[in-house]
Amino acid sequence: MRHILIVGLGNPGEQYEKTRHNLGVRVLREWILRTPDFGCVVTDWKKDGLMDGEVAIIRCEGDVRVDCLFPLSYMNESGSVVAKYALQHDIDLSDIIVLHDDIEFDFGDVQVRGAGSAAGHNGVRSIHASFDSQDIKRIRMGVGRPVHDVLVDEYVLRAFSGEEEKLIPDMVSIVSDILFDEIGLG
Repeated sequence: MRHILIVGLGNPGEQYEKTRHNLGVRVLREWILRTPDFGCVVTDWKKDGLMDGEVAIIRCEGDVRVDCLFPLSYMNESGSVVAKYALQHDIDLSDIIVLHDDIEFDFGDVQVRGAGSAAGHNGVRSIHASFDSQDIKRIRMGVGRPVHDVLVDEYVLRAFSGEEEKLIPDMVSIVSDILFDEIGLG
């Protein structure tokens, strides 16, 4: 059986739900809701206190298990949660996919990256440090760069504008197609 771990990066708490920095969490939640259309079944979805995360377990055709992990630590500390989960469940580094926001891309742009630097993203940096490797597949979702002297930290913790909100379903569709391809159901 192939065992895949998909991680949605974000910050815990209601105040962060609709922010740019929680795009990884938001898109992964939406993807999970689409999995039954592809012959998958969500067998469990719960908070796992031992892992400091929320986990959804999905079984798909072709003997594929997908664990979707939402670390409940803050973004900058998410690496230890991801590493602990992967180790406990014997998931290979090559079967981990991380979804996250990225200010290096225009809003709505999506890029798959097989390996490489964190490019200033502290959540990704934390994951790289916890695995002592940059060989982790990522789906980078563009949220644009701050303008008018707004600090990056402040910008990524702001909610999306009304116009941006209207475009998020398109981003969810693009990422969903990528994820289904990655697990062999596209």
